[in-house]
Amino acid sequence: MIKFEDLKADPIGELKKCLEFLGLKHMLENQKILNCLNNDLEGSFHRKVKQDMTEMKSYFDQAFVKTTEAMAALVIEEFEQVSILSKLTSRKIDL
Repeated sequence: MIKFEDLKADPIGELKKCLEFLGLKHMLENQKILNCLNNDLEGSFHRKVKQDMTEMKSYFDQAFVKTTEAMAALVIEEFEQVSILSKLTSRKIDL
């Protein structure tokens, strides 16, 4: 059984136990694997450089405005086409 507390306290040691249990003890001899594990214990999901959040917010705000403007233009264009069709057919079109 693997306990979270043990894994958190000694991840390499717990991994060694798991490999031994699985019959993969030969992998323990590969120092390259152990070095890789040891170097990446924190995982690749941690950001090494903190980004300026105001810059990110500004980027997303601009993208949202552009998307909203583009959607509004499409809606207006559709209404204009419906209006033209209504005039051509001399019928009132309920929206």
